[in-house]
Amino acid sequence: MDPYLGQGWMDTYFLGELTYQGRGCPLEADYFDFMDDQEFSQLVMSESAATCALSNIAQSNIGKLDFNEARLNQFFGVDNIKFDSSAFAKHIPIFKEKLGPGKPLRSKISFKNVNVLFGQYDSDIIIDYTTCLSFYLDGLGSNELIYDEIKMVTSLNMKAENDVLFIDLLSNKLNINSKFGQKVSPMRNSMKLT
Repeated sequence: MDPYLGQGWMDTYFLGELTYQGRGCPLEADYFDFMDDQEFSQLVMSESAATCALSNIAQSNIGKLDFNEARLNQFFGVDNIKFDSSAFAKHIPIFKEKLGPGKPLRSKISFKNVNVLFGQYDSDIIIDYTTCLSFYLDGLGSNELIYDEIKMVTSLNMKAENDVLFIDLLSNKLNINSKFGQKVSPMRNSMKLT
């Protein structure tokens, strides 16, 4: 579309989608418009375009996390995080019970089924998604120990000042089905869990 030019400002629409390896998304004909203000720049994105962008980022290498102890410490910029069956026992004791103490762990995290909502339920942005989580022993060719998918919902408010975005994370929680509740076991496991 042709831009609308004002005194020291411009409104323009960019239409399209973010694709990954040629895969796109069906975009809804969402209505969106600019705020009536001539003092600042604006980026306007529809819910379906945001959902498409985050879905394709999740499918790319950017959306996949692969942590062992060294990478976990590097990610957080520290050197004191232990990621082995003993240190992780307070969160998931089954690793220490089944594998023994002090076994180094590795975890892979990815995301799918992303859905974005704007301006609903007293939040600027709500992101509903599935976290895919798997654990391995940290070693070349190690088999998957546990794999599970966890439904999550994150809500946040966002504001911009001087072209810098500030995020206020309101909640980040499990999206548990009220009818069936929490699962009792992971989707896959090679640890002979009962």
